[in-house]
Amino acid sequence: MLRILVLSFCALALPGATVEDGAAWVKDAEAKLYCWPAPHATVRFQVHTDALAPLIDAMKQDLEKKPDAAGARFVAALEKLEISGSIDTATGKYDTEIKIDLDESDARAKAAAQTVRQRLRATIGGCFASLPLQDPALLRKGAAVSSAEETTDEHVVTSNGMHPGDTTVLHISRESGLPRQIELPRMTIGIAYAEATRGHFVPASLDLDSKMAPASHAEFSWQHEGEVWFPEHVRLSAKGAQAKIDFDHLVIEPHKP
Repeated sequence: MLRILVLSFCALALPGATVEDGAAWVKDAEAKLYCWPAPHATVRFQVHTDALAPLIDAMKQDLEKKPDAAGARFVAALEKLEISGSIDTATGKYDTEIKIDLDESDARAKAAAQTVRQRLRATIGGCFASLPLQDPALLRKGAAVSSAEETTDEHVVTSNGMHPGDTTVLHISRESGLPRQIELPRMTIGIAYAEATRGHFVPASLDLDSKMAPASHAEFSWQHEGEVWFPEHVRLSAKGAQAKIDFDHLVIEPHKP
């Protein structure tokens, strides 16, 4: 009983937190988050992933039961596909080129190849969208802090956007000063961190609990060229499925003044 009372007391909100306090906590947290530095650049990279492995395995099993020359060529092309991409560190805009060595004059082959490209682009793009390193702002555009409270282990900051129901709740660790959970209208994000540059942090893992999709988990390891930090290995898991995405052969092209 005593333990329950102690835990309940520790969770009590401390008095006196103001909207101004909340805004200051958010500003301090944002200052600890790593962002791509100026002068900005275009980062070019290559990607290696096993995200298509379940699809390829399933197709091979089907081909064993019912051999098909076109299907066999499609599988062979998927096993050898090449992915390269680029991202603008100023805007976060990214692009990918996915080369599939396949004659796409056949309508079915073209449609299948396009579906694969869309799936891979969405998967790779999600790695960047969930960070984001070009602008690690914690409040949405046009949002303002509406309330703040302080507990023994965290600062809780609520902000409201420009539309009804557009509410975000930030749970900021008092120990680290970093946001460890972000509650959005349709999703809750749990975040753990790794230190990049001195006093600045990048996500080490993300847990996404969405109201519209299965829960998912992502783990990140990092590489850097000078002051530009970039994901090196990403491990994704959702609904029991797993995938890894590796980024290598980085080329940093500084923007011209």
